[in-house]
Amino acid sequence: MFDEVVRLVLASAPEVLTRVPEERTQEIAEELTRHLGREQAALARRVEDAATLSGEEREALLCAAVAFLDARLPSATGADG
Repeated sequence: MFDEVVRLVLASAPEVLTRVPEERTQEIAEELTRHLGREQAALARRVEDAATLSGEEREALLCAAVAFLDARLPSATGADG
């Protein structure tokens, strides 16, 4: 359940999702889910147990996802090819 929530949170933010190269979407999504499962372990357990996510929790997951992507992927800012 938590992996689905992570993917939905990511998909709900197209400005974040478009940073992931299409050919690496599956790989990055799996890495992100593992990372967030460790970093947000209590939240992951609550999602698995109760299948709910508050707006505040969603925002925390999105912020953590952005931080992960910032560290994992090269920035496209200023890269004109």
